[in-house]
Amino acid sequence: GKWSHNNGAYRNAIPLPGGAWTFVQALGAAGYECRAFGKMHFCPVRADHGFERLELSEEVPSAVAEDDFLIDLHAAGFDHIDDAHGVRHHMYYLPQPSQLPDELHTTTWTAQRTIDFLESREPDDRPFFAFTSFINPHPPFDPTIPFASLHDPAALPSPARGANDRETA
Repeated sequence: GKWSHNNGAYRNAIPLPGGAWTFVQALGAAGYECRAFGKMHFCPVRADHGFERLELSEEVPSAVAEDDFLIDLHAAGFDHIDDAHGVRHHMYYLPQPSQLPDELHTTTWTAQRTIDFLESREPDDRPFFAFTSFINPHPPFDPTIPFASLHDPAALPSPARGANDRETA
């Protein structure tokens, strides 16, 4: 691997330079089946970094057709949801209940896609590498019901503080 300042991909939306070799390509060359589930932040979205198959749920996809989660969500009749990953803009850092039922939330979808892949494996299948990346916990924070109201925030203890932590005003 290379440090991001050496390969030029030092933030989201910057592609790896052409010809960059990834460890996933090395695993594929060694005979591994390589699969990716969830948020990848690839640029372009379906860039070939060695994965045989990508099942994507990106934070801000540019089109439904590029995002497997949104394709499934629309097929389930939830194409009316504008902010499937939580409301951005003025509510970006404010916790908000998800507009989706738990079984259709991106976290559940990503976990289930990974589980389905693992359960489909046979003992004599070739070795595999499965990369799973969840959008959450990440703003916008949008837990599903009942998790959004599971605990009373006023009843939660304050975070533990270290000796070098600054005091708040």
